[in-house]
Amino acid sequence: MFLEAGCVKKQTYVFEEKQLDAAHFELEDNPHAPKAFISELRLESFSSFVQEIINEAIDQIPVGLVNFGSVIFSGRTWGTISHDVYEKLRSESEYAAWFYVLWIRSKSFHH
Repeated sequence: MFLEAGCVKKQTYVFEEKQLDAAHFELEDNPHAPKAFISELRLESFSSFVQEIINEAIDQIPVGLVNFGSVIFSGRTWGTISHDVYEKLRSESEYAAWFYVLWIRSKSFHH
């Protein structure tokens, strides 16, 4: 989606401690445009619990959103979040917990 919009990949980043890889994209012809940062959690580096929760969330994203890049603007597309699940995810990965909770439209915690 970013490449189609005229962005170019400028730099990649590796965060070993967090098991996270990222890249930033820029509009080459507009130095004042904001940079877009895309990050990826190395899911296979985590427990089966983290992998299961994140994969279940990903599986609930409607295919149409992914195919058209709309997923970036859609907010959370899976059901109600759990504070206990959030805490378990956070104990292994702040990024996984962020993905689970903060990629939200307007849902709330259930304790």
